[in-house]
Amino acid sequence: MMTNLLTGLHVARQRARPWQRALECAAALLVGASALTLALPADARPRMPDLPIGVAPYSVALSVVLVLLAWLAYRDQRTRQVPNWAVYALMLAALARAAMLREPVFLLFWGALWLAWSARVFGGGDAKLLMGLFGLFPNAQMLATFVGGVLVTGIPQVLWKYRGQWLSATRRAGWRIMSRQILPGVEELETQGRAGTWRYALIGAAYLMLFWRG
Repeated sequence: MMTNLLTGLHVARQRARPWQRALECAAALLVGASALTLALPADARPRMPDLPIGVAPYSVALSVVLVLLAWLAYRDQRTRQVPNWAVYALMLAALARAAMLREPVFLLFWGALWLAWSARVFGGGDAKLLMGLFGLFPNAQMLATFVGGVLVTGIPQVLWKYRGQWLSATRRAGWRIMSRQILPGVEELETQGRAGTWRYALIGAAYLMLFWRG
């Protein structure tokens, strides 16, 4: 009986996959179109249809991206997983923006992020999300928001993590410097690393709230 139950659940999961993929594709298209609309200059954005009185133009696109970023932050805290369809939608929107505006400056940010990922500064999901954000908004305001957000969220996290352990933490740091193992290894990131996508998702939301103008 247990075997039949497990077989039935597996068949149901297999049947659900096409619907799940269809929903993910639809969500990716919505997210990508919304992100591209926000990333384009005002004179290059597509004309929005007339909205009800009191609804600001492009507010729907802004709401879609903000909801996505909030969901990514929540999901990262719960599962430590970043869905590829979401970050790839942002990255493809960034490529479309660069092609439409003929503006390759985003490649500088992508190169720096690739080097940071290669040096194991953060994981692959974090890198893809940041590549999407910096590809959409390759400007000084995004960089300043990123640095400020990392400092505001990172310093309290470090203080909490090493509370009452500063002497041992200093010794470990000194040993890593002496042994030239400053960067964490893959196993360390998997076993001791902390979820970081939530931080970068909130940084992206903060940028939109502070600097984006409809």
